[in-house]
Formats: sequence, C-alpha cells, structure tokens
Amino acid sequence: MISLPVHSRLISAGILVLVWLSLNAPGFSRVQEERPDVHSEFVFGSFPYSTEGASLLMSAEARLMLAAFDQGWSVDKVLSETEGSELDLLEVLDDLEQENLVRGPSDFDLRPGLLLVRETEAATFEPELQADAARFAEIIGAQWDDVEEFIDSLEAGTGMPRAELLYDAVVGGVLIGGMIDAFLDDQTLMPGPPRRGRGGTGYYAWLIEGTLPESAVIRQDARVGRYTVYSVGTGVQDEVRIQIQALRDEGSPVFEAADAERWRVFSSVFSRDHLFPYFKSRRSALLDLHGTLRSSRYAAFAEFVAWYYQGVVERTVRGLVAAGRIVRPESSFRYAMRTGR
Repeated sequence: MISLPVHSRLISAGILVLVWLSLNAPGFSRVQEERPDVHSEFVFGSFPYSTEGASLLMSAEARLMLAAFDQGWSVDKVLSETEGSELDLLEVLDDLEQENLVRGPSDFDLRPGLLLVRETEAATFEPELQADAARFAEIIGAQWDDVEEFIDSLEAGTGMPRAELLYDAVVGGVLIGGMIDAFLDDQTLMPGPPRRGRGGTGYYAWLIEGTLPESAVIRQDARVGRYTVYSVGTGVQDEVRIQIQALRDEGSPVFEAADAERWRVFSSVFSRDHLFPYFKSRRSALLDLHGTLRSSRYAAFAEFVAWYYQGVVERTVRGLVAAGRIVRPESSFRYAMRTGR
C-alpha cells in the first residue's frame, strides 16, 4: 500500500477493487433507481495493472471525489457536501493529486486525471465493442492453424492442458502483449501512459460507473532475475514475484531462451500483421466515440483507447472461450519468460 507526503493544503488545514482492463456491460449492475450525479459506485481500472492506483481507489471517498470533480465541484463544495472529517477528505485529495489522478490549476478548477465513464454512456458503446470483438475473434480464428503450430513448437508446457497454453499465448502473448507493444510503437492511438506518483510508474486509468464485471482480464508482471513472471486471468495474484523453481514446482510453464524468442516473434508478428491494422483502421470512429463522453473534456484520447481496447479484449476472450478454443482460469494462470540480453 502507498504512503505519500501530505500536501501543503493539509498543513494549512491542520488512498479486489480489482483493476480491471475494462467494462463488461452484461456484468454491470442494472440499477432500479437513477443514481445521483455524485456518488461512489464506480469501478477503478488501469493498464498496466497498478497496485498503488487500486489501493487508493478502494476508498469510497476517493471515488466520490473524482465523480464530484467530473461534475465541476470545487474543493470547498466537496468538503461542505460530503460527510466525514475534513482532514480525512483532504488527505484523500492529497493522495489523488500525488498519484496524478486529479489535475487542475486551482481548488476551484480541478478535474479527474483519468477517464470517467457513466453507465448510460458505457451502454452506448456496447454495439461497437461487440462488433470489434467479433472481428477480432474472426481474425484469430482464421489464423488458428498458426496458433496451434506455435504451441506445438514450444518445449515448455509439455503435459499441460493445451487450452491453458493457448490462453497464455493468445491472451497474454498477443492481445495484451504484442498488441500493446504495437500500440506503443505506432504512437497514434496510445503513445504511452501518463506518469503517476513519486515513482513515475506509468499507467492508463479509468473509473466506470457500476459494479465489478465478471470477466475482466488482468495481466500482472514482475522481473525475477533473468526472467519475467506473468499472471494473466480474471483475478489479481497477491504474489507475482515468485521464485522460478517454485513456479516450476507448481506446474506452471517456464519458457527458456529458445521458447521465449519464439514467443516474442509470434506475438509481435501476429499482432502487427493481423489484429493491429484492423484496430488502427478504427481510429476515426474511436475519436468520434471519445468525443461523446463528458470526460473527453479532460481525459486524453489515449486513456479512452486503453479502456475501450480492454473491453474488446474481454469480449474477444469470452467468444474464444465459448467456441472452445481456450479455457478461462478460475483466477489466473502464471508463466515465466526468459528475458533477452
């Protein structure tokens, strides 16, 4: 959990969500009554996964404050209209500012430093998300022989359930591996996440009105010696920085140099040759969709693309699972990749 310095405003006066790679509309609650404009019923998500952001946005006060700033409230109005200690609220505000989740020139003109999507807004995106996911599943299905051939070429994972390896390769290797590299190299859709906090860690972030989706996809990673350990699935691993021998002992694949190089080449080529050209062709339409959001006044296009792409990934995975091509983990699958020199 994070510990941040107290802002000067505090001196004078006296921070599983789970992070989820996007909104899955069918998994969101259908409220019986219309919510007020300012409330705390939002789910925080980020990519890459941020422990700091997730910890901070577990606070209902933090989520409510961001919703208030989205509505143009000043700090004074937040303090006067919100129950609780003024000192506690100012501490939350200081944490949000330190994590670059609140921005603005003064206490009277603060805005969220992330994308904020209302439930009614999210519902309007569902046809587009479903159509893009169907196209992704179609493209992947057309190249499935190449995917199977790649799995057959790997030395690691022998004896493992094939559908698990396919999940690791397609989801962890391509959809939130090679595709993210393609985005960052291309620079026209997601040029790179904003820096957050004192450590300068970069991640895209969003708040989605509603409750926790059931089929979000999360990838975590940690460097362990000459390896990178990955966790990919619907749950957050408490410990990703696991010893490599312990990973082998639990039956998870460890991809050594030759396998790792095959993995990198496959993920990159598959993403850049097949999936990325389609998604980039959608840039103009995505710009239009971004412009329909209230939060487009302050949230960058790249932040919207990150959230929207995660939604496409979730729905694509759901389709591939339903088709029997891959199997979804109950929580997550772990694997390790030998890093290049």
